[in-house]
Amino acid sequence: MSIDTNKKTVGIIGGMGPGATALLFQKLIDYTDAKSDAEHMHIIIDNNTAIPDRTTAILNGEKTPALYIVESGKKLEMCGVELLLIPCNTSHYFYDDIQEQLSVPVVNMIAETAKVCLNNGYTKVGVLATTGTCNTDTYGRELNKFGVEAVYPDAEGQKRVMEIIYDQVKAGRKINVQILDQTLKKMASKGAQAFILGCTELPFAIKNGDFGYHFLDSLDILAKRAVEMSGYHLKKS
Repeated sequence: MSIDTNKKTVGIIGGMGPGATALLFQKLIDYTDAKSDAEHMHIIIDNNTAIPDRTTAILNGEKTPALYIVESGKKLEMCGVELLLIPCNTSHYFYDDIQEQLSVPVVNMIAETAKVCLNNGYTKVGVLATTGTCNTDTYGRELNKFGVEAVYPDAEGQKRVMEIIYDQVKAGRKINVQILDQTLKKMASKGAQAFILGCTELPFAIKNGDFGYHFLDSLDILAKRAVEMSGYHLKKS
């Protein structure tokens, strides 16, 4: 069997957290138009759970996760990957530093999500993400490049978002998404036309259409873009 040189081997720098890593892997399978095992992507995963917490690093100036992420990226490069994915929004605060130290492209999940917002005609979107992502305006800066304004939760709302991410999803506990009801209403009253699930743990708690709003799943967007960039075809919905 001849090797299709137009198809890229994909590497996932995972472990942030493991559930999001597994979900991305599943999405890559689901979105690839394949009729046999051999027509699916070659994917190599480094589920490195030793990578320091991204939000803690940003807010408290603790050990940077960038060094660990780059280390995982280099390991994957040695395995022959030609495209890298990082299923963690907060880590994209360090994106430029990470990409600079790696020799293969790293798909920028924040930028790809911002492009989808533009293509959907949004001018204002709510951002649900970790405090590290929100405080650094990681999404806002990228959205502004496309003329889209970011709307963030107030202090109480952000506390609720973090509760879902850390105390519920990451902790493997029962999810109560209803605690976001008032937060979403407040953000919608400020003009948010849709909401970005800007943390890869949030798709475990929130689905498009919940509360009557449109949610943009950044992990979903990353998976679809990766299929295209790796030389495969997206499955028609």
